[in-house]
Amino acid sequence: MIDHNGTSSGPSTLRPWLSRWNAPTMMLLGVLVGVGFGLGHHLYYQSFADAFVQSTSEQQWTVRIGTGLAFLTKTAFTAVIGIAFSQYLWVIARKKPLSLENLDAMFAMISNPISFLDINVLASAKLLTLVGIVSWLLPLIATVTPATLTVESRAKPSIIS
Repeated sequence: MIDHNGTSSGPSTLRPWLSRWNAPTMMLLGVLVGVGFGLGHHLYYQSFADAFVQSTSEQQWTVRIGTGLAFLTKTAFTAVIGIAFSQYLWVIARKKPLSLENLDAMFAMISNPISFLDINVLASAKLLTLVGIVSWLLPLIATVTPATLTVESRAKPSIIS
């Protein structure tokens, strides 16, 4: 916002330190939330170790809740990876001379896997490429972790007098 003197008085000029801490704060918060949901998922499934299932409905709800926790874990980590990717992309853009084609390929990395075929991008931004690959592999969390709950059929002995 520009006041009557012609000077800018927007949020970025009033608190320039705040913009520097937005991304790191959100990344730290996202990691803590993701670890929390992941730990919750582990402890939730651990609570069912050697437990007997009373009904199919109970088993279905157990898997549903576990899948939900896995999805929330993946979502938190995906947000963190997205923030880290964009922050590091701008670090590279400021430090290295890049063609518009290379910059476009870098921006497209998390939405278009064909961008990984650009040799110039791979050579000039190795860490960014690694972060982009991790962003493509993160959905495996939500598909693999629900399968960690296994059900074993056992006869339950009951003594009737």
